[in-house]
Amino acid sequence: TNSWALVYIKGIFGTGESLESLLVNNPDATFNLGLLLQNPFVAFKLFINTIYQNGAYYLKSIMGGVLGYNSIYISDAFLFVIVLMVALSTCCMPSDEHTLAKKERFGFAAAFLLVFAAVIYVAVCWTPVTYTSLYGVQGKYLLPAFPLLLLACKNKVVTIKKDIFKHICFVM
Repeated sequence: TNSWALVYIKGIFGTGESLESLLVNNPDATFNLGLLLQNPFVAFKLFINTIYQNGAYYLKSIMGGVLGYNSIYISDAFLFVIVLMVALSTCCMPSDEHTLAKKERFGFAAAFLLVFAAVIYVAVCWTPVTYTSLYGVQGKYLLPAFPLLLLACKNKVVTIKKDIFKHICFVM
């Protein structure tokens, strides 16, 4: 039978218990997809609080501004230079012979979004129901998929006329 599939699906969407009863009976319980679907306002508030409280930290950690677990911080000026160089790397030059088609860029963006969704899902399942923002997410979890996002952004809309890549390498 397919009872294992039903158990798996029930595990993803939760037990069906309400948020209020979880807060009273089991405050150590964690969020799950079913709980957030039952309480869309709570889900919205959870994601907005996460972006508001930790958004800068996530951006810094994905770009290398925070090395280790909150122990080594890199200068914001240096981090700005890194972000600028990464942004310039998505620009094309007139001499570029091959550019990615929309279909390919869409595929790269979809792959990045799948990894992003998996990271968020794991964070949701890790976060206790008493928290007001997602717990346990760091920007470094998106590093393996970050080049896919850069490839998805690369197009000929913004073109650099002058060869500045030697200068970018010098700055590094």
